[in-house]
Amino acid sequence: MTAIHIGVIVLVGGVLYANSLSAPFVFDDHQHIRENRFVHMQRFDLQDFYGAAVKSPDAKRPVANISFALNHVLGGLDVVGYHAVNIAVHIINGVLVYVLASITFRLWTQSPRRGRSVPGTKLSALATALLFTAHPLQIQSVTYIVQRMNSMAVMFMLLALLLYIRGRLGTGGWRRGAIWALGAAAWVMALGCKPVAATLPLTILLYDLYFFRRSAGQSFRWWRFMPESLVLVAAALVVIFLGPDPFASLVDVYVLHEFTLPQRLLTQFRVLVFYGSLLLFPHPSRLNLLHDIHASRSLVDPITTLISLGLIALLIVVAIVTARRFRVTSFCIV
Repeated sequence: MTAIHIGVIVLVGGVLYANSLSAPFVFDDHQHIRENRFVHMQRFDLQDFYGAAVKSPDAKRPVANISFALNHVLGGLDVVGYHAVNIAVHIINGVLVYVLASITFRLWTQSPRRGRSVPGTKLSALATALLFTAHPLQIQSVTYIVQRMNSMAVMFMLLALLLYIRGRLGTGGWRRGAIWALGAAAWVMALGCKPVAATLPLTILLYDLYFFRRSAGQSFRWWRFMPESLVLVAAALVVIFLGPDPFASLVDVYVLHEFTLPQRLLTQFRVLVFYGSLLLFPHPSRLNLLHDIHASRSLVDPITTLISLGLIALLIVVAIVTARRFRVTSFCIV
């Protein structure tokens, strides 16, 4: 049954995005691929790969840069090869979501509070994976070639999360260490695609709290505090990334902007609500690359800033209240 479900995910992903294979380079594709001589490799050469990784316009995303170089080695500037890789990565993500959903639903339904496992978890996982694969919000990450950085970061993050879960469910010993070492390697690869991967340890911590730490009487095991250790590692990486004075580094970025850091943070409340609404109503007219969202000057300017903050606070309350009875729903909200 699992093989059939995976086949369905692959088929749906391939059919939905087959018409994007000939889409031309757009926007940042030109800067990162067409005009980036460092990814214009003609053969497999380690020195050239190094140049593509760290000398490209965005040197902080070396893994994604190397993927563009590999595409050029195999097909030059023919867009078909680049789109084929993007589609393949998206389909892989769909399969990984299916595996993650299968494990998560099984952990939830087998909890002591629910008794025996509930049938239909595989079909629920398939529905989840198909929603992820077919949702219109994915269009830009799949068809806009440079946004492969998003999809690849998600691919390695999902793989790292699954490897953590696999190690958590294992019997221990050297196998758990080996699995977690592979997970750490996947996390490093994700960081090499997009810095947002630094948030993965927090996701792992939340997953561990929701689906593994249900019994207060568990005996002490050092590895049960691995998620907290990962969060500390991620925090250290952020400090290293931003420099010895991280706050000053963040503020300096906004010298050339028309808005300040506090205004940016206030605006994020509205952005989060807007993105959340796209999950429920992804009309084509709302899926633009550039959204006309002006910076919030205060909590009441515009008033939608305060309203958005209220909606987010309400969601957090719902997540807390439903954490025990509707564990999966609460986790997804958080």
